[in-house]
Amino acid sequence: MTGITQPTRPPETPAIAWRFSARLALMALLWLGLNGTDWSSWIVGGPAVFAAAWISLKLLPAMPWHCSVGGAIAFAGFFLRESLRGGWEVAWRALSPKLALSPAIVCFPLHLPSGVARLFFCAAISLLPGTAVVAIAEESLCVHALNYSPRVEEELRELERRVAVLFGLPLPSPLLGFLSLALFAALSSAVLSLPTGLTEASLARLPESGVTNPVTVVLLNYRGYDTLGNAPPKNPSRNA
Repeated sequence: MTGITQPTRPPETPAIAWRFSARLALMALLWLGLNGTDWSSWIVGGPAVFAAAWISLKLLPAMPWHCSVGGAIAFAGFFLRESLRGGWEVAWRALSPKLALSPAIVCFPLHLPSGVARLFFCAAISLLPGTAVVAIAEESLCVHALNYSPRVEEELRELERRVAVLFGLPLPSPLLGFLSLALFAALSSAVLSLPTGLTEASLARLPESGVTNPVTVVLLNYRGYDTLGNAPPKNPSRNA
């Protein structure tokens, strides 16, 4: 009697090494962005980057995601444009103290699924000048806007749409929401336009139905009237 051999699982070392290398490169870029070309900072930055990459590998497991090359190119151009525009606006307001500011906390409903795409969306908001994520809930997030206007929510929706394209994720269509709202309004109008007093009239003539339960009246009597009303007419010649 021979034993059943279990299929051997491929080693996960190459995948872990690739994830560690990617996170190490990301942490190194972050340190480089914070300290510039001060290469002496790498005396501290080298161990810090290595430790941050290792800790992230242990605390944040790999999450499956897909990125579109075309979406990445389009998002890079969009992000560069918004960064320059937002940076110019913030700098102009900093150099012009007379310009009024209207800071506010904006609650934005999330449409992206939880995972890498949502985290990337939150990071992009905080990286753009003038906005920062201050709280994340299950289905929404709170964004601090340096100067609030209705345009802030439009820009957040556009950024979310760009992130969805980047990761190849579908978002609910605004037309579908409008059609659902129109259907709800039509049904509500139909219900409100029904004649009043039918309940009182039906209960007043309940003894004539032969039953005492209003539910039985609806299920039997009214249904029977509806069936008789839709029955085909009898042929007089056949009865003759």
